[in-house]
Amino acid sequence: MIYTVDIDSDEPIMLINKHIGFDTIDGQGIDGSSFQSELLYLDTLGKKRIQVWINSTGGSVFDGYSIFSAILKSKTPVDTYNIGIAASIAGVIFQAGRKRYISDYAWFMMHKANGSNDSQMLEIVDSSLVKMLTSKSGISEQDVIGMMERTTYLDAKTCVAMGFSDAIEITKNLNTKYIRTDVKQDVFAFQKECSLIVNSIDKLKKEDMLKIKNKLNLAENTSEDDVLKAIEVIENKAKDLETKNKVSEEKVVELQCEIDDKIKELDTMKAELNAEKEAKNKAELSEKTEKAKTLVAEYVKVGKIENKEELVTKWVNKAVENFDDTKELLDSIQLNKKAPEFENKDVVKPYNMAAKMAEINNKQEIK
Repeated sequence: MIYTVDIDSDEPIMLINKHIGFDTIDGQGIDGSSFQSELLYLDTLGKKRIQVWINSTGGSVFDGYSIFSAILKSKTPVDTYNIGIAASIAGVIFQAGRKRYISDYAWFMMHKANGSNDSQMLEIVDSSLVKMLTSKSGISEQDVIGMMERTTYLDAKTCVAMGFSDAIEITKNLNTKYIRTDVKQDVFAFQKECSLIVNSIDKLKKEDMLKIKNKLNLAENTSEDDVLKAIEVIENKAKDLETKNKVSEEKVVELQCEIDDKIKELDTMKAELNAEKEAKNKAELSEKTEKAKTLVAEYVKVGKIENKEELVTKWVNKAVENFDDTKELLDSIQLNKKAPEFENKDVVKPYNMAAKMAEINNKQEIK
């Protein structure tokens, strides 16, 4: 975080404590886009509210737009504080707060936009600044334009009176935690104040010590030395437990390593077993195939199977699937008949005229 003082606070403070935007002489000041991103991130954290403290002479209007819009659009309440000077675009940003506080010594300034030779653009920028300055003040746009044209400076009381601030923070009411207004500021009064502070510390010390004794189940009149010894015993027990826990953790890590090694060994054994099984299956298939080929070759040789590659392959595959049934089937085929060719019924065979004529002739001769 660049601009936030304490991000863990319920009411984080963001600082605009130098010029806004980039300046050719002073260099980089408050970067509008970074400030915008940071504020909107705080808005997501569920904070009670966000404070923006301003002490700036102003600067870039365009960087100011980013800051002004982020304050307005934040769902978390954002209050602005003028803690010194809120001039130019810094004064405009001051107007964006849900509540606007100004220190009694602080002041506010507004003027027309400058820094460009483009008169039309400057006129548009002035118009937008007027809207931003009148958004909460209740002053008419014409009055604000007049104040901008003559560069107007306002003190805290005037800011509140004109609506440019909601409240004044009185300096004498701040940082008064140890200031007593009901006693004279002399040596005796100072000594009395110191005694009050010391006594309050001693009281707290005794109360805390009593809580510690009760927590340790010690008597109220137990000396501080005995309390320290009791605490030391607890610390030693804690150290022993920490040592034992460390040993146990190391043992767990060691056992986990052994388990991991055993898992790796088991995976290796499974892989070897699968490889061996696959090799065995391949060998058995190869043996069955050779045996089937030998069987089919014998029946091709004796003429029970026609010597066609496609037909031979089908019989070999069938024999591989079930050797005994295939052999029994082939044995049942008479030598003057051919083995079935596993015809595909979907395929239409060409009509053989010569064979048909020969069949007719044979029938006629038999008659």
